[in-house]
Amino acid sequence: MRQIPATVLSQSLEPLGTPVPIVQLSQQTSTQPGQFYMAFHHDDQVASRSRLFPINISNDVLRFDQVPNPSWLPGQTVDLLGPLGNGFTPPTESRRWLLLSFGDHPERLYPLLDMGRERSASFAFWAHRPLSELPADIERPVTPAEGLTWADFIAIELTGHNWPANYEDLYKPLTDRLLSTVQALIDIPTPCGIGGCLGCVLPGTKEVRLACQQGLVRDFGEIGG
Repeated sequence: MRQIPATVLSQSLEPLGTPVPIVQLSQQTSTQPGQFYMAFHHDDQVASRSRLFPINISNDVLRFDQVPNPSWLPGQTVDLLGPLGNGFTPPTESRRWLLLSFGDHPERLYPLLDMGRERSASFAFWAHRPLSELPADIERPVTPAEGLTWADFIAIELTGHNWPANYEDLYKPLTDRLLSTVQALIDIPTPCGIGGCLGCVLPGTKEVRLACQQGLVRDFGEIGG
């Protein structure tokens, strides 16, 4: 974990259709899909950090999933703490990736598209919320279960840690799979981002951990119900 000074280059409506900031990092870093940053703008009235997820893969120019407040204008400087936690780690040999968004932020799975293209992977992407326009080569399943037997890697975005109670229809089909090929980003708050407030406890079948330190992404078989 490190603090990285950065500069807001511009704002764009691509690829989400809503404003996203494009930020130039002062030093190169490596960010995995599913990792996030805690960001602080020097002009903010309150010294609090905003959690931002990159929606692309780059060593030095990142697009984030939201503009935290109107002060994020081109030329402004920000401090980024991160990247935080672990990210998605698709098996090296996997080439058929199914992305499933049951939460409110399907864009947090977008960096997997960048990663997968570098590996010549094929994609299917289902979300319960409308997705912005995706490239024509990405399949759009009608139901989340449609691609389960096709995929050799599955990435899921969930709201909260109440699995499997909220997702009973998919729980058994997924547990029938090789669980090491199924990973989920579980969206719970990470108030401080440094493990000081203990507000991001993420239960699991083997251990309890702090999401800001060990990440929001977990192997499916380790998620507590």
